This record gives sequence, C-alpha cells and structure tokens, in this order.
Amino acid sequence: MNNNYPANLYDYFRANPQDFELRTNMLKKAIWGFITIASIVLIIYPSLIQDGWLVRGLAILIALIGLFNTFVMSSNFYSKKTGGKITGIGTAKFANPPRGTEPYGPGDMRIINMYENEDWNNLTNEKTTHDRPMQLQIEADKEGKVIYLLLCRYFSNADFRGIAPVKIISGADYDKYIARLINLAKN
Repeated sequence: MNNNYPANLYDYFRANPQDFELRTNMLKKAIWGFITIASIVLIIYPSLIQDGWLVRGLAILIALIGLFNTFVMSSNFYSKKTGGKITGIGTAKFANPPRGTEPYGPGDMRIINMYENEDWNNLTNEKTTHDRPMQLQIEADKEGKVIYLLLCRYFSNADFRGIAPVKIISGADYDKYIARLINLAKN
C-alpha cells in the first residue's frame, strides 16, 4: 500500500499552504503568557499568599498548563478559501477490525473500500468502540461547510499513520453528513 499519506490532518494542512494557514491568536497567547508569568512568580515567592506549599503546588500546575496553552493552543488552522477556522470534530475508532489483526486484512479492506468509494452512509453506520487500530480523523470548517477526513491505522504501538488519501466533503453533502460524523466520533 502507498505510504505517502499524511500521518494526521495537521500534516495535510501544513503540506498545503496554498489552501491553509496557521494563525496565532495574540490575545489568547498574551493572556496565557501572563498567567504563566504570574504562576512562576508564585512558585518563586509562595509566601505572597498564605499556605505557601499549596500555592506552590497549584502554581506549578497552572504554569505547566499556561505554557502549553501559550505555545500550542494559541494557534489554529484556517482555510484560505473561506477564512473559516478548522476545528476538531473528533476521532472515530471502528469496532472492526479488532486489535491484533493483520494490517490490510479483510476487516481493514472493508472499511478502506467504504472510505475510498466515499460510501459515507455505510461508513457512518459502522460500530465504534475504544482502543481499536482503524480510526477516522474528522476536522471541519463550519464557516465554509467543509469536512476533512483521514483514515488512519495503528501498525504497532508507535506507528500510527494515514492509510488513504484525505477526503473532503462539502456543499450539500456537508449538511447531510456533519451530524452523522459528529455522532460517529462521539461514540
């Protein structure tokens, strides 16, 4: 099988700069930066507030959350065509094939064929469960009414990658399938 598929949808967005851009929300970054700095001050000087040991522990936790949000969560991908923010809908983990099955076996191929043939009716009716190798990543541009899908699989504990090309659902099909895909990702 072709191994030139993106490992996740963010790799796809990065690989297509003509269609997508990564924007940083400077206000969000500044707020989380301020919270991080305030937490670091409380780590260094916990006696500014009573119960210094408790303050220091909470400040460490808040500083870590603040650093993460400052550098990771303050940027989002946007569609250059519509200007819409691309948001995560979720990941659907198909019940079949079960763990431990051979990659590209009959269970895999059934899901792959539905995906590649864009048989969204049957794909969205598939049973889902936790901890399964075959997964569907779902992102959407709600403003532009576009859904981005990538079918991925675990080949080992450390090897998770796309196994089919990114599929795009838009127009009337967006309205037809968005609720079903959201439900698929929640189960």
